[in-house]
Amino acid sequence: MTSSAIDLVRSGKIDLAPFVTSKILAEDIISDGFDRLTNSQDEVKILVSMS
Repeated sequence: MTSSAIDLVRSGKIDLAPFVTSKILAEDIISDGFDRLTNSQDEVKILVSMS
């Protein structure tokens, strides 16, 4: 089943971009990232950037 979900994403039939709700810097994971995930009902996925 996992491979079929991956295949749907690879083929473009499922777009995961809408699931990214925020982007933060790695240095802000503790001060901002965890707070957002635990205190917000709107966050789905937070991308962490190293720079």
